[in-house]
Amino acid sequence: MTPLLLPLLLQVLAPALTVGDTVWLSRSVTLPPGAEVRPAAWELDGAVMLLGRPRVELNQGRATVRYPAVAWTAGTHTVDVPGPIVVMADGRTDSLPAQPVSFTVESVLPSGRPAGELPIRAETGLLRETVTTPVPVLALLGAVTLLFVPLAWWWWRRRRPVTATAGVPGASAVPVEVWTEDGELRAVAAATAQQVRESLVAALPGAQPGRVTARLLSQAEARRPALPVEELTEVLKLLESAAYAPEGVTDMAALASRASRLRDRLKAADA
Repeated sequence: MTPLLLPLLLQVLAPALTVGDTVWLSRSVTLPPGAEVRPAAWELDGAVMLLGRPRVELNQGRATVRYPAVAWTAGTHTVDVPGPIVVMADGRTDSLPAQPVSFTVESVLPSGRPAGELPIRAETGLLRETVTTPVPVLALLGAVTLLFVPLAWWWWRRRRPVTATAGVPGASAVPVEVWTEDGELRAVAAATAQQVRESLVAALPGAQPGRVTARLLSQAEARRPALPVEELTEVLKLLESAAYAPEGVTDMAALASRASRLRDRLKAADA
């Protein structure tokens, strides 16, 4: 094969450009020693549009600036590709004039038939893909576990102090210091108030444990005047307030200790 036939053969074998294909429009320049090249700004509007930033390629003293473009209509298009900007070693700049470049793109539609006569293809349905690996499911389970375990621990920690003693006659002493250090002031107040009410019910034969505090105190004042009703009223009021607004209590340990002494006095009076 002769060298003259090789470019012609390559041109014939090269695929033809069609509408929507990326077309690289380039300009080349020989660079003097120490010089640099910068692409010139370029804007296109119409059937041919730019797709992105230009690229600069250097090869043995020559620089090539390539602009990615696309043509939206079939036919031959001619555009003026701007010349690159050459920056000399001493800081001087030189710009080359624009050069017209022509290229031809073919239509993606079949030739010989008007576009209005071509049949419209049916809409492609959804692509269904079968998952054959358990990795997504395991990842989902892991994420749910990481979210659920802290919430479950927090809920158990919040519920544990209240359910440990509330409503249980003869319950053990409230661990005031431990719960206070954990920030469970509501639990301390609620459990302590419950124990004081239980002691008051035990000191009033026939009293019902489910009665409200005000009713129990009125019964104690009427049936057993010797009981410290005023102090009981004050302490229970403070404890019930702390169960809903612990921020108002300055010393929960002192309040719990006062309630414990009241319980001892109620037990002594009952004996």
